[in-house]
This record gives sequence, structure tokens and C-alpha cells, in this order.
Amino acid sequence: MKRFTLLIALLFCTTSAQSAEDYPVKPVEFPNVKLKDGFWAPRQKINREHSIPFAFEQCEKTGRIDNFKLVYGEAPEGYRYTVPVFNDTDIYKGIEAASFDMAVNPNPEMDAYVDELIEIVGKAQEADGYLYTAISSGQDFPDLHSWAGGGKWKHLQMSHELYNAGHLFEAATAHHVATGKDNFLNIATKLADMLVKTFGPGKEQIQDVPGHQVVEMGLVKLYRVTGKKEYLDLAKFFVDMRGRSDLRNGRDTNPKLMYGEYAQDHKPVVRQDEAVGHAVRATYFYAGAADVAVLCEDAETLAALKAIWDNVVSKKLAITGGYGSSPHGEAFAGNYVLRNFVDETYNETCAQIGGCYWQHRMFLLDPDAKYYDVLERTIYNGLISGVSLSGDRFFYPNPLASKGGYDRMSWFGCACCPQNLMRFVASLGGYVYSVKNDTKTGETLYVGLYISNDAVADIGNNRVKLDMRSGFPADGNVVLKVGPEKETEWTLALRIPGWASGKPVPSELYHYAEPDRDFVLKSPPVVKVNGETFPNPSENGFVSIKRRWKKDDEIHLEFPMPVLRVLCDDRVADNRDRVAVEKGPLVFCCEGCDNGDAVFLTVIDVVAKSLHPKISSTPELNDAEMIEMDAEKIIRAKDGSLTREKVRAKMIPYAVWNNRGDGNMQVWMSRNENSVTPPMRFSPAISASFVRDRDGMNRRLTQVYDGETPTGGGKNVVNFDWWPRKGTTEWIQYEFKEPATITKSRVFWFDDTGRGECRLPVKWRILHKNGDQWNEVILKDSVKYVTVKDAPNTIEFEPVTTDAIRLEATLPEGFSGGVYEWDME
Repeated sequence: MKRFTLLIALLFCTTSAQSAEDYPVKPVEFPNVKLKDGFWAPRQKINREHSIPFAFEQCEKTGRIDNFKLVYGEAPEGYRYTVPVFNDTDIYKGIEAASFDMAVNPNPEMDAYVDELIEIVGKAQEADGYLYTAISSGQDFPDLHSWAGGGKWKHLQMSHELYNAGHLFEAATAHHVATGKDNFLNIATKLADMLVKTFGPGKEQIQDVPGHQVVEMGLVKLYRVTGKKEYLDLAKFFVDMRGRSDLRNGRDTNPKLMYGEYAQDHKPVVRQDEAVGHAVRATYFYAGAADVAVLCEDAETLAALKAIWDNVVSKKLAITGGYGSSPHGEAFAGNYVLRNFVDETYNETCAQIGGCYWQHRMFLLDPDAKYYDVLERTIYNGLISGVSLSGDRFFYPNPLASKGGYDRMSWFGCACCPQNLMRFVASLGGYVYSVKNDTKTGETLYVGLYISNDAVADIGNNRVKLDMRSGFPADGNVVLKVGPEKETEWTLALRIPGWASGKPVPSELYHYAEPDRDFVLKSPPVVKVNGETFPNPSENGFVSIKRRWKKDDEIHLEFPMPVLRVLCDDRVADNRDRVAVEKGPLVFCCEGCDNGDAVFLTVIDVVAKSLHPKISSTPELNDAEMIEMDAEKIIRAKDGSLTREKVRAKMIPYAVWNNRGDGNMQVWMSRNENSVTPPMRFSPAISASFVRDRDGMNRRLTQVYDGETPTGGGKNVVNFDWWPRKGTTEWIQYEFKEPATITKSRVFWFDDTGRGECRLPVKWRILHKNGDQWNEVILKDSVKYVTVKDAPNTIEFEPVTTDAIRLEATLPEGFSGGVYEWDME
């Protein structure tokens, strides 16, 4: 039990003997909460038996482990370092996920494999503690140099040296507490000691901050395990120094370099009140800053974090609980800028996970149900959608609409999301319960999530068994049996979800259609204690029951779960005239495989009191619910006339879309004829999907042409992963919905050199499909290569009428490359 208590302390920042102040609320540690439901427990099993082993297998195949071996001379002969340079963290997060799982489900075989990985990592560590394979490998080619900057700590904006360290600290502390071993912890403390000597105030030290945050959270976790206050001091230094270029003496090209809004480095955190920049960096930073601020009693930083939270929840949160709606920079967009389609929106899986870390910490600081309302929305929708039901295919972005061609991938060149999901799913039990010990008001047990489980919690000096049986997310019937070792008085605080009290989110960003809101308000949840109805006025979103609890006390909760229609603030332009559908914590969507060609033509009435919903299960989706309801299919003819047809719209939980193949999908459905067709910026003649073959893997995405010439940053930008550095020929292709005549193609190649130049392939060509054959187009003139950033390479050729056209490129060996943007006319 002592080991598990320490585990939750390092994970969720509970009370530490080394700190004067800490979070007032402590989670019940996840090894003491065994999930037993039909939604999460199977996913944890798949995570354990398939996802985690699969991730390690991919790390072996893709060179992530060989990068470490390269440092000490045991990589395959002729091996070239595999970028990106943060690939090291894929090993670390994999170890962390395995450690979390082993804390609950001992696995000797996995334990031995993890020890082998730790030995490999340890061999790559330098004598002074430095551990970063991109530098220690001794290789330096242009693509690697652009990341690592050619030397230790010389390019913190891009090197990810401190990012890698942060994930190592998190993994090492998790492994130490799960197994009781010190082998990984010793590596971590050796590196952390080196950081303490290298960064911070002082003439000989570097006063600078990482380009990508996470080291802050890692240092706090390491501090909690070791008690070394200098780790906490360094974490506070990194938080306080962000946005203070006037105090920095970094060793980058510009000694006063600021990374800007992209890395939340535009001003000190105490002056920030809006979520900006790269969403993963941001959510990691907000979570780490909360840890530091609580431990160091920094009221100003905590106030700033609450202001940023208000900004996100009232202006920047997707209906699925997604963070970071802009694909440009994987970032938070402006206020009320929430897009839906593939390539127009992002909602990276890692950002959803970082958002949950942040929401949970805000609750531990201020036990208000509003934080759990957001957290629950995220985990049931925008987070778990990131992995397939089979556990071996993943989404990086999580769009809210697709015209087909967007599919989960088995792996990524930048594979941060898969292992991030694995470590989160393995530790999910730690988000169900939490305890507050207050000398004035006594002890309180908070119930934040209603997931069936068997648990044990320490409430004051009393050990209490908890047996929860819940119908979530399918129905709202919950039974919680309480079994204290001895009768004692304490408070049981039961969360009343926002969706059960008339508010989908704790802001005005989304609201229920009037008939549905009226129904919810007239059908409040029912709370019974030992069969007697308990009056349930809530405070901060919780119904609090203070009594002397004894063994076999039983609480019944009945949360009505009607089908609800959600409307969006009209300031969100893309969601005007649209409606989303929810039931309980789940957001639903229409998929083409259930609705044929009607996905974008279906209108759902928001005024009718009932749409006569019918609920059934979907066996091929692990019995996920399907909602069938009244709707209209509206087709607009070329002359503007409308044809209306009564239909039954079929909707499935957003989290399980794309498990039956790619196809049309939409969350925000039309609510009138104004939005039944795709917006005019999508040209029906050119909208199509492309296929890219990369390292033997096929990927389909949707590229939508807006009818305008691209500018290297327009609405029709496609962000690809880098193509491999193996000198291979790769291709992408448009597949037209109907034959099109093409005479010109414009290509914007990647600018990833940092010098304002695009990296051209060795050779490239355009091909068109003729039956089953691919033929090269006949050029009108020789191609003049352009390497200037944001300038197109234009190829003019004799007219071809075709169903598909392909861009094929051969990359220089040892260099990455790819297409930034591509269109044609």
C-alpha cells in the first residue's frame, strides 16, 4: 500500500512531506480502483494485451531503440539516426504505460523486457548525466542538425532535450514506484542533477527554458519521490522564466530569443489570460505550472491558470472536449474559431490527454464539478477516439467531420500520441475518486466519474471499501455500496454532471435546444440513501451527504439520459445553423456506412419536442449504442430548388467512428436548409482524397480545395508527416468524384530547414490515371524549380481528363521531405 500511495502522489500531486502546501484534494490511487465496466475495462485489457506490446514492437522496427544503441556502438552497421529527435520519449512513455499496468496487473515477462530497455537507455547516458541520443550519437546531417542545433543546449527551441528529460522523469518515477526498482530512477536522478547544475540563476548556468514543455511536470514528480527540493526549484525556474526574454542568456542564435505564443513564451505566465500556441505544449505547461504554483504557494500563477481555463472553456473547446482546433501549428485558434473538417481542424490526441492532466489538477486545487464536466467530455469522446477498438490503429488529429479518405494509422513518424494514450488508459482508475481532509469540515470523498469499479479508499483514519455498479455511458443508473471498517462520520460528495442539470459545458459556448433543456430541468437526478430519497441541492456541482456511514450502506443514483440536441454560440461561424446530438457523456455522429449519401444532406429539427429516438446496439462496434431519429434529407438542385425526404438519421458515438472503414462523418449536423450542402469554399469538382504510401503503410486523408490559389498558409493546407530519409520514391494522389480535365499543378514543398527555403526532391513528376494504368503527363515546358518559401512550383502540361492524378517524388537519401500544399486546375 505504501508503494501505491507514493505512486499517486507523484502522478497527481497529492500531499508530500517535503512541501508546506499542496493540493487540498487527493485522488484515490488507481491501483486501488479496479474498473469493472463494459466500456473502460475492456479497453484497459486491450491496452495491456495488444497496444503496449504493439508500441514496443514498432519502436524496435522504426529505429527508436537503435538510436540509443548508436550512442554506444551497438546499432546495426551503417545505421543512420532516426529523427525526429523526440523519438527517445516513445521508449520512455512506453515504459511508463507498462509500469502503470504492472502496478495493477503484475507481468514478469513485461517486467524483464522493460529492464532490458532501461539497460539500453542507461548505456547511452554520458558520464555527467547528459542523456539525449541526437547529440550523443555523434551524427550530424542537415535534417538532424535542424533539430539538435549541433551541440548540447544550443537550440532549446527545437532540440527537445528538456522535453525528452521530462518524459524520462515521469517514466522513471512510475517504474520505480510500480516495481520498487531503482535502475531507471538512478538514470533519471543523474540527469536531473546535471540539469540542476546547468540551468537556473548563476553566471555559469543557462537561464533559458525548453521549447516544448513537460520537464516541469517531470521534475515535480521526481521531487515527490526523492524529496530533493532542487528539482522543485528548477521546475519553478522554468515556469517563471517563460515569457521573460529580458532575463535569459540562452545559447541559441539570438541570446534573447523568445519562442512567442507558439510555446506560451510571449509574456510571463502571471500575465497570461488566453490559451495560445501549440496545444500540447500549452496543456502540459498549464498542468506543470499548477503543480509548481500549488507547492510554492504562488497565488498569481494560480489566478492566471483560472483565467486561461475560462478562456478555453468559454471560447476554444470542441464539443468533443478537444483542445487545439487549428492545424496550423497544432495550436489553439482564436476565440470562437472552431472548425470541423479534416485539414481544417486538429484536436491532437496528445492535447486531449494534456487537457485532462490540467483539468484534474484544477479540480484538486478547487473541488468544483465543472472541471470534471470538461474532463469527462474529453475522455469519453475526443480522447478515446484516438485509438481503434482493436487497440492498434491511432488518430493523431481528431476531426469532427470527414468527407472520406481519413483513416487511423498503425504508426506515425511522430508517434507521440499512441503511447500517451496507453499511459493514460492504464491509469484511468485514478480519476474516479478523491479525498479531502479538512480539519474544520471533516473528511469528504468525492465521486467524479461513474465507472463500475471495486475500490478501497482511506478516509481519515478509516479504510472504506467501495463497490460501484454503473450503467455509464449507456444508462444513468448507479449503485454505490459503502463498506467502512468502522462506523465514522464523513461526507460523500456525488457529482451531478452538467449534462444532467441542463448545461453541456460550464460556459455559454454550448447549450441545449430549448425543448431538451426544459425536459432535463423537469427531470432532475434522483439520489437515494438506503432506499430513502435524499434531497439533492448541489453546491459546486456536487450533492453532499454527511452522515455516520456503516457497512452495507447503499446509495442509488438515477441520472436521466435522454437524447439531447446541442447548439453552439453563434460566434462560432462554422457551427451556425447546426446541431450536435448527445446522450449522457457521449457525443454522437453520423457515419456514411449507416446513412449512405445523406450525412451532409440531413437536417435535424431543433424545435420539435421529440424526434422519436430509438436506441439499439451495434455488435460490430462492441455493442456501442446507435441512436435512430426523425430527420429530413434535403437535396438542392442546380436551379436552387429543394427536394425534401423524411428519413431516420442513424448516429453512433463519436469515439467509435472509423472502426468500420473510412467514409463520410459529421458531428455538427444541419438544422435547416442553409447548411445542408458543404460550404461554397469546397469545390465539388476538385474535392477528393489522396493516398500516400509511406514506409509500406497506406494513409488516406481528405484534401479539400477551396478554389483559391494556395499561399503556403491558406485554408487548404495539408500537414503531412515527413517522408522517410531512405531515398525512396513516395506519392500522393487525388481521386476525383467525377472525371476532371487538368492542365496545371502547383506544389508547395516542405520548408523545414528553418532558412526560408523549401527542400526539393531529387526528382518528381505528375501522373494521371488512364484505366488501370498510370501515365506521365506531357509537359508544356520544362519545370523551373522554385525553392523560395511559400512560392509554388508550377507544372503546366497538356490537358488530361482523368479520375485521379498523382504526384510522385524521389527524396535525397538521408533527407526528409514532403508536400506542404498541392492543388491543380
